[in-house]
Amino acid sequence: AMLPLTPGINFIGSVVSCGSKATMLYGINKKDRVASLVQTGGNCKFLVEHANQLVRVPRSIKPEKAAVILESYLAAFQVLLLGVEDEHRYERFPLKGKHILILEGILHVNQAMIELAVYLGAEKVYTTALFKHFDFLRGLGASPLDFEKKTWLPCVEGKMDIVVNSSVENNDDCHWSALNPNGRLICHGVQANLHLESGCMTTLEHFWARTKSGFMPRTHSYDIFSYWEENLQESKMDLTFLFGLLEKKLIHPIVADTLPLKKVPKAHTILDGSRRVQGSLVCLPWSG
Repeated sequence: AMLPLTPGINFIGSVVSCGSKATMLYGINKKDRVASLVQTGGNCKFLVEHANQLVRVPRSIKPEKAAVILESYLAAFQVLLLGVEDEHRYERFPLKGKHILILEGILHVNQAMIELAVYLGAEKVYTTALFKHFDFLRGLGASPLDFEKKTWLPCVEGKMDIVVNSSVENNDDCHWSALNPNGRLICHGVQANLHLESGCMTTLEHFWARTKSGFMPRTHSYDIFSYWEENLQESKMDLTFLFGLLEKKLIHPIVADTLPLKKVPKAHTILDGSRRVQGSLVCLPWSG
């Protein structure tokens, strides 16, 4: 990446200045609370963004909770609803009757995926995990299975409508074996080189996932930034829908802690370490 590089891949903020076209064409006004994805700079106190990229955030929800929607829930929702048309994706139960396997359920984005899958009507949500995480994942509505494929595969073999794999370099035959004849394997990645659990892939990971999905039947790859760019209006509608669920307290994003801009390096040190943080760390650039 080119330096200087300012961290932050999304933001919640208030509009301090905008032109008349921003209001006329996109309904954005001064003092609106807005959200968007960015490649860098989300932790800045000020940034410039095109009005077409912005989604209004209700003032009734806490901004740090809204930040977790951007960080985890948007990717989770889009993975689960990949290929579902607009007229169906916002129905009450678009996943009604579905059997879903989410590998590595303890990852933040996958926790959001479990919660959303249950809310959106999935009949059964399985996830792989360490035994020490079983009770927590049961609390989200999942049926936890041991990491060892010889243990989990017999429970789900040939039954899954959707299998979600968060490790783009770790697909093997057992993942396809879990699918029913009409099932789909969806690969989404984490930025392993930055140790971020945001549901987005590095360029190399994205290339490899897309290459494999081109050769493997019923296999799809997902990258939040590519999806945002290629499906902007749908992504904005997805985000608005999720903010609505949060406003109604129908989903429950977890904020581990908030921190000022000067403590972001320390937060990255924590994320780089072996200790798992339960919930998201949210930067508040104006605090401290």
